[in-house]
Amino acid sequence: TNCSRKYYYKWARAVVDQGRHFPLKPDGNGTVRVTITGKQGLAVEIGTDGSVCQRYVSNSIRRPKATFNEVCRSIIPGGIVVRYLKDGAVQILYPNGATSYYHKEGEYQGKWEVIVPNGYRFLRDPIKVAKAKKKEMEAGDDFKPQSKLSKAYIDKARELLEELPRISIKSFTDPISLAKIVQREDGVTMITYRDGSLLTTHADKTVILRQEGSGGEEDAGFVTISAPGFTKVELDIDVDENASRHANGLRIALSK
Repeated sequence: TNCSRKYYYKWARAVVDQGRHFPLKPDGNGTVRVTITGKQGLAVEIGTDGSVCQRYVSNSIRRPKATFNEVCRSIIPGGIVVRYLKDGAVQILYPNGATSYYHKEGEYQGKWEVIVPNGYRFLRDPIKVAKAKKKEMEAGDDFKPQSKLSKAYIDKARELLEELPRISIKSFTDPISLAKIVQREDGVTMITYRDGSLLTTHADKTVILRQEGSGGEEDAGFVTISAPGFTKVELDIDVDENASRHANGLRIALSK
């Protein structure tokens, strides 16, 4: 790294690193990352690219049991949580209740199991998808990019997915708060409040709350992520998106 400063506190250690960090920006400048380690061994890394990573750097007896199966977890723009598990599997948790699970072994080895909010399940084969993309690139001038909202794009995407039996769901409205509640058989619960806020509790007890903003240019809302054994993370959606765009060399509005 270009520079490194370490600060020591009674129960925490913070490391500030400035240097090249993925993704590398076209301007050649590095990304600043701050790492804070607490007394229980939880290291929280915060990057100017909008990323947040949490991991335990020791097997301390103070470490909560709920974290034993995870190597680390990353929070990427939009409040999406990526869990890296000790058995080599990867699970992605979305604020809207959708999940993606990469199977390291078993019947679905090497494939992603995708569950959308309404309970529909699909298998996505990375090899099959890669071959389809290669075929499109080899088409050369005949290849025309399609909108992700177009019927042709959706039909093509479905061809790369294998449909699995749907997970049952229960939905009802709370008579007092008038919040709409959806419970899935896989342990995911989604609560939509009258103001548009969405509270999602995933099967591993990760809770993601997305609060809608005023709708103004600089007020898209906030996302709060919490889970047993991990520190709570609050994201300003506008700031988060701008940090990610800047880290990838894209233009952002200076007024923000």
